[in-house]
Amino acid sequence: MRRVAVLGAGPSGLVAARYLKDAGFEVTVYERLHHVGGTWNYTDETWMAEDGRPIYSSMYQNLLVNLPKEIMAFPDFPFHDIEESYVPSKEIWKYYNNFCDSFDLRKLIKFHHHVENVRPCDSGWLVTVTDLTNMVEHSSEFDAVVVCTGQCWCPLYPNVEGSNNFRGRQTHAHTYRNPDSFRNRRVLVVGAGPSGHELALIISYVAKQVFLSRRELKIVEGLFPDNVTEKPLLTSLTEYTAYFSDGSSIDIDDILYCTGYRFRFPFLSPECGIIADEKRVHPLYMHVLNINNPTMGFIGVPPAACFSVLFDLQAQLFTAVLTGRCNLPDAETMRKEEEEELERQLAAGFQPHFMANRQWKYFKQLEDMAGAKPVPLYYMKMFDDVVFDWAKDLQHFRRNNYRIIDNENYKKIY
Repeated sequence: MRRVAVLGAGPSGLVAARYLKDAGFEVTVYERLHHVGGTWNYTDETWMAEDGRPIYSSMYQNLLVNLPKEIMAFPDFPFHDIEESYVPSKEIWKYYNNFCDSFDLRKLIKFHHHVENVRPCDSGWLVTVTDLTNMVEHSSEFDAVVVCTGQCWCPLYPNVEGSNNFRGRQTHAHTYRNPDSFRNRRVLVVGAGPSGHELALIISYVAKQVFLSRRELKIVEGLFPDNVTEKPLLTSLTEYTAYFSDGSSIDIDDILYCTGYRFRFPFLSPECGIIADEKRVHPLYMHVLNINNPTMGFIGVPPAACFSVLFDLQAQLFTAVLTGRCNLPDAETMRKEEEEELERQLAAGFQPHFMANRQWKYFKQLEDMAGAKPVPLYYMKMFDDVVFDWAKDLQHFRRNNYRIIDNENYKKIY
């Protein structure tokens, strides 16, 4: 086994290419843009590019990261020298470019190449791409393929009664770029995850009034400015009015859905044996390996995790499987373990791949299977610290800075 295709040159694709290259594989990375960094490449464009293909980036103007740079960095590649812990998106983009060049990955990347189709073939996998510089389509055979195309590009909307009757604007966080269009308007933000909180706060600085709808109403005093009101689950809409599960209603001008994304891999042929539902990709062993053919892997499927660690360890697992350092159970055992994991997730009230507090146990499993170095303990400590600060002091938590002391400890500077 020699040739491996990496689909995407965002963070997950870069770290996958790094480990595969280091293991001696002949690596080809296909990237639709002319830059590395994936969603960290800002564009004013939304929905569709000029060539009729989707816009994959959900990046908006003036974004400040919601995790300290100290744990956004891959475990063995520190962030470049900059004082603040919470940095603008352009610094993250710079970091991934530094990573790319430090491991000499750029020469592996075919920029301006859009993946059209992946299907099994006698030698492994047939990958068909379009060279966007001349619009010529061509195919190449690979022994293995790893999907690193990101999950934040195909919006997921809730099924709200009367949404077709609403006469105001309805948009999704995927197309949000700046708050200007919401100036002096009454805005309903639907969804109270990180993006819902963040965009409700940003929009509140220019809007007349902002309402944040969440499935379970948990009001924290002082979390938002005075012109933000938290509401329970949105149940229905009429021409200008939103109705909620507690029987209340409000008149609004705009709705911004921060309701996440569906899994979608339109380039995978049915013969690949992968099913992508709204919230689940299966059959996947350890959220990474195609159980029907483990020479196909996926990096970055689970949400709600420390993504630098997630990408790094999943890439190491996939590489270990290809090199033979990691011996997998038989397919029947892998399917059984996948189903048992799904049952535990659903019983706990979580989506199939959702991580959050489960991530640290999962990372330890990946370390053991891949023979990877243990992740420094400060990643877990700092991540949990930040989640607490974010939930209690959304407006000011980015004022904190962090300094790493050793593999276990850090100093928090207020």
